[in-house]
Parts: sequence; C-alpha cells; structure tokens
Amino acid sequence: MINRINKYPYWLILTLLLSASFVIYSNNFTPMNMTMIFLLALAFLTLVHLLLDVIFKFRAPAYFEYHEDIFYDIQWNWDWNLKKEILHLKPTCPTCKSEVYYNFDTLLYKTEFVCEKCNKQLANINSSNRNFVVESVKKSIIRKLTKEDASF
Repeated sequence: MINRINKYPYWLILTLLLSASFVIYSNNFTPMNMTMIFLLALAFLTLVHLLLDVIFKFRAPAYFEYHEDIFYDIQWNWDWNLKKEILHLKPTCPTCKSEVYYNFDTLLYKTEFVCEKCNKQLANINSSNRNFVVESVKKSIIRKLTKEDASF
C-alpha cells in the first residue's frame, strides 16, 4: 500500500510562515498589509508549486522506450512523435548494426534485404511493392504495442 502525503496542509503552513516573516520584516501590522502579504505569498507559492509539477511530472510516454525490434529477421529502428506516429523507420543488420539496403525485383515479385558490411542476404520477402514491407513493419509495431500497453 502506498501512503500519499497530502501536500495542501504543508502548502498552507508554508504560506502562513512566509507571510508572517514578511509582515514581521516590514514592521507594519495593519490588517490590510497582512492580508496583502498573505495573498502575495499564496500566489507566489502556488506559482512555484505549479512550475514544479510541470517540470517533474512531464515524462515521455511509455511507448517512446520501444524503438527497436526484429521483424522479418531484420532489426528495425525508429523514432516516435507525440501523435503516436512512427518516424525514421530503418532496417539494420542484427549482427553488425549497420544499415541494410533492400532491392526490389518487380519481375520476380520479391524484396531482398542485403547487408553490405557482412556481405550477406538477411531476408527475402515475397513482394515487389516498395511500401509493403515498411507498412507491414509499422502495423506489426502498433499491433505489438496495443497488445502490451492498453493506453496506446
């Protein structure tokens, strides 16, 4: 069980201490002065509180951590934007991590993925459509994320 600390009593006490110290420092004990100093201290601490909440609570969504996986025996790397779109999807060699080049053969109806550094063919996919493999990998990424993360 997680015990949560209610921060509002501490916030009010801090405001009262801050305003009392300013009243004592100003040496003016009129009710109008004390009220104004209390309201200014309350506004100042509220602003600080809101700024700290914004700074420390903004974190990248969990799906930002998922940026590489293996599909079709090829390692794929990509980036995300805040609209949950995949950016800069590129195939890399699982062995040497260099970028893989792919050749489209429309006559044989296939796409070959070749690593020039390792000098080997990594995959041979039955499709000559340039966008088929990339779109298929994007769909697989999103399908995998929706299975694992219900908030995606």
